[in-house]
Amino acid sequence: MMRKFGVLSVGLLLAGCATETAGPVGSPPPPPAATASIVGSAQFHTPDGRNLSCSGLSVALVMETPRARQRLATLYGSAEHALAPVAAVRARAAGLPAADPPLTSAQCDAQGGFGFTNVAPGAYYLVARMHGPAGRPGDDAGLLQRIVVQPGEERHVRLAP
Repeated sequence: MMRKFGVLSVGLLLAGCATETAGPVGSPPPPPAATASIVGSAQFHTPDGRNLSCSGLSVALVMETPRARQRLATLYGSAEHALAPVAAVRARAAGLPAADPPLTSAQCDAQGGFGFTNVAPGAYYLVARMHGPAGRPGDDAGLLQRIVVQPGEERHVRLAP
């Protein structure tokens, strides 16, 4: 009998230590911030008859900051939208401090398509290297385009001059 009483006492004691799980205390955590996505292509024909594409290369996603804006304006002659020969961009970059790394990059498919998911809302630069016609690497170009994405938006972009 004493043994049963001891076991019962321990059981009641442990039951009294159990925590209550009736519901959360305080306010619920905020919902996650809505992100955006960017879907685009970078393949076009120039007015002088060249075919340019980012196929097999990548597009960099760079957050717009005062430093990035100044650097890209120096490299491309604009901080909004520009197409410039890669050789000219490299020559301009020679005297500048190192760039901040891009947030991420996306590989271009055979048709020049690319995409970014889970992008925080805000202003960005898309920077792509474009292949010139086969056998003419001197025709490679850099393309820059500024974009702004809103929460929950799927932004469709065509990178072209």
